[in-house]
Amino acid sequence: MVGGRRWAFHDPTAGMGGVVPTRTARLWLAVVGVTLCFLACLASFQLGMTWAGVLLAGLSAATMVNIGWVAYRRHKD
Repeated sequence: MVGGRRWAFHDPTAGMGGVVPTRTARLWLAVVGVTLCFLACLASFQLGMTWAGVLLAGLSAATMVNIGWVAYRRHKD
């Protein structure tokens, strides 16, 4: 606290020009990411690259956790 007041974030451009909220953009980006990771995971297993498939499966799981967290935070607000 500075001077007895908390610093608060204020976006002066909020609601102008059809700006997409940050959590919505992050959610869409995560959905695109999990789709691409999952498809690359399937392709890796089809090509016999098991190590890449396992790595991409782990990334897909982490992205699913991110989607759940962002959806929770978006619903909470």
